Order: sequence, then structure tokens, then C-alpha cells
Amino acid sequence: LIDSKQDLFLRLSKSEFAVADGHGRKSKGFPTALVVAPVASIVTLLLVVFVFWWRWKCRILGAIPQNPSMAVPLLNLATIKHGTGNFSESNIIGQGGFGIVYKGQLPQGKMIAVKRLKQAALTRKGKKDFAREVEVMAGLRHGSLVRLLAYCNEGKERILVYEYMENKSLNVYIFGTPSLRASLNWAKRLEIIHGIAHGVAYLHGGSGKSVIHRDLKPGNILLDDE
Repeated sequence: LIDSKQDLFLRLSKSEFAVADGHGRKSKGFPTALVVAPVASIVTLLLVVFVFWWRWKCRILGAIPQNPSMAVPLLNLATIKHGTGNFSESNIIGQGGFGIVYKGQLPQGKMIAVKRLKQAALTRKGKKDFAREVEVMAGLRHGSLVRLLAYCNEGKERILVYEYMENKSLNVYIFGTPSLRASLNWAKRLEIIHGIAHGVAYLHGGSGKSVIHRDLKPGNILLDDE
């Protein structure tokens, strides 16, 4: 046909390329289905992408509620790094299976104990446990419980900031040198026992919540400057 330079005509139904206007008349244009279908597909795709992004964000951030009325403030990572000498080994005062504890200092001079969770512990469950611990500890106030002062939930870091206990843990005195053991006379030992009992009783029901420590041992009994 091209070689013979002849025109080729195709006969089509008018309904295949005509669209009705608002007055019932026919006007040339694209079929409605060809316009609506791509738009619907794009909207659906955007919704799917948003849902996946939102779930990814919640999983990565650990999803700790930012409640303005919460008594425990959110502390930025830069302040914690400055106060601990960028997590210097010389400031390590304890460590366990889930994290390392550093001695630190806030800009106003207050001494703190910084518990930095290990990266290996930051599984999906670990992040939920962290969020739960912040939520629970924020509402606990008792003289025999170490107080949670702040927390950090920045990037991949999960950090708890507690009061600093000058005299470290009870196991240092029970299993330490004879002079350290001798410093705990019976009156002081009885005072410590009473403090432990009052703290546990408060956790089990006095706070209005039912909290079980699950790892009560001398290493987790901290002594203040008295």
C-alpha cells in the first residue's frame, strides 16, 4: 500500500472514540475508562507505599509515645555523648547482657548513670521492651527505687539516664575486700534490707501497677552516698 501511495481507510464504530458531554451530545476524546484507570492505579500505589513507609518508620524508631505530660524528658544524643566523654571506656561503671552503663554528667553539673543498650539487643522485641521500660519507669516514684531521669531514642541509639549512685552496688561490699565488708555493720545491713523490701512492695502493688523485677540480686541493689 505504501509503495502504491494509496490511502488506507478503516471503518470504526462511533462509540469507540466518542464521549458524551454534559448535554448528551457526543464529542471526540479519550474514553473515560482510559483516564480513570491510571488515576486509580496511581492512588492505590501511593496508599500502599505510605502504609509500608509508616510501618517501617514505627519499626525503626521503636515508637515511644511523645506525651507532653510525661515526667521523663527526651534527652538528645549530643548532650549524652558530651557528658560521658563520647562513651569513653574510662567512664564505664557496669555492664550486662543488654547494655553498658557509663558515669556521666549533665551540663548543669548533676551526675548521672547512662545505660546504653547494645546494638545486638535492638531487635524488634528489644525496641518494644525499651519503650515499655521508659513508660513504666516514668511513672514510678519511691525512695528505694533508682529514678529514671531521661531517655534517648535517637537514630539507632536507645539510652536510659538514671540517678547516679555514689557507692555502686551491694555486691561490691558483700564480695569485696574485708574492709568493705566491715563497713556494712548490722544496723546498716538491716537498713538496706528494709529499703529493698519497701521498694519491692511498692513495685508489686504500691504504685498502682503490678511490676516484677525478675532479676533481683546484689549487683542490682545500688547504694547512695549515705
